[in-house]
Amino acid sequence: MHQVLSNLVSNSIDAMPQPGTISISIEDSSWEGMPGVNITVADTGKGIPSENLPRLFVPFFTTKPDAGTGLGLWVVKQFVESWSGRISVKSSTDKDNHWTTFSLFVPVVALSKTRNKNI
Repeated sequence: MHQVLSNLVSNSIDAMPQPGTISISIEDSSWEGMPGVNITVADTGKGIPSENLPRLFVPFFTTKPDAGTGLGLWVVKQFVESWSGRISVKSSTDKDNHWTTFSLFVPVVALSKTRNKNI
């Protein structure tokens, strides 16, 4: 979980003009009958162009050619899915209202397992 949140927050920082805001929220949730938590990482960064959204979780795709490897979000998705969770992204590049929000659902069962492994 540390790797997942670290990557999402790091990406938010990279996309953030100064001043900007990053928010992280956690709330009880359920998905397909599984109890769990919904974790949201949102920022007021420049946003992700809509044509890039379908490729964000593809290995080696990056929007940061000078700094990114294109593996961070792919790794995040692999972790989340290995926990039987899901991840989604929404974004706006509107000049006056730009933002990105990553939402992930993690089942309670997966949280118990990761806590026991100190992940």
